[in-house]
Amino acid sequence: MNTFKDNLTKKKFIFTAEITPPKGTDLKEFTETAKILKNYVTAVNITDNPRSVMKLGSLSACKILIDNGIEPIFQITCRDRNRIAVQSDMLSAWVLGIRNMLITTGDNVLAGDHKSAKPVFDVDSTQMLYIAKQLNLGFDLEKNNLHGKTNFCYGAALNPFLNPIELNLIRIRQKNEQGTSFYQTQPIFDIESFKSFYSQFKGTGITTPVLGGLLLLKSVRMAQFINTNVPGINVPEHIISEMEKSSDPNEFAISLTVETGKKLKKYVQGLHIMTIGQENKFERIIKEINAE
Repeated sequence: MNTFKDNLTKKKFIFTAEITPPKGTDLKEFTETAKILKNYVTAVNITDNPRSVMKLGSLSACKILIDNGIEPIFQITCRDRNRIAVQSDMLSAWVLGIRNMLITTGDNVLAGDHKSAKPVFDVDSTQMLYIAKQLNLGFDLEKNNLHGKTNFCYGAALNPFLNPIELNLIRIRQKNEQGTSFYQTQPIFDIESFKSFYSQFKGTGITTPVLGGLLLLKSVRMAQFINTNVPGINVPEHIISEMEKSSDPNEFAISLTVETGKKLKKYVQGLHIMTIGQENKFERIIKEINAE
């Protein structure tokens, strides 16, 4: 069976999903969700204390996926670690059998449930990508030799709607120079804006695969919460209005996800689908996206 990295290299269209670890040690719901997704995706992202809400660590949750025959993507943020902890956690991930990483900045602690926590941000996401590159070459950040190197497939987050576009493209180029194997976007709701970004992105000559983000909305309230509280993601007002007027908001949300996914397929190498507790709808979404 081809790995996530194999599929990227062979330019095969792929689906990935995302699970948030539990806030505690009860793994029942987590493992049940993983098993639902197993048959439909190449790999599953494990979030790293998303929105700065304390959860079970991504590292251990990834190992649980491996034990259940599921290929994980280890999300690791700059927010909670200094450079020593970053390198140590990456090495730990490798020896546990984790082969993929998504490197991100991490949300501000003020957005989470421990507002008195001290953010670290010793290195930024581009520097973390450089660290991953060095570990793959057999060195630590200070150029000391490692006794056994890594060989991660590592990627970075990409916000297609970050302005000014010129600065956004500069940051993407900087990440690309660190050996980034893939980009995973924020959830996309505005296809026309994404198309505008993507034409400029391709104009840079960067050929790194992009996985387009899709988020299945649960309700109008969720959409409004995202716009108010989640940086980098925007649900256009016309979508919220249409969802409010819909006789079946859940069906509207599924149709929106499917149609957005179909349109995105023309531009990206894969889709990263976030269902957030609605994994029972995952199979339908994939089948309808793939339907002609």
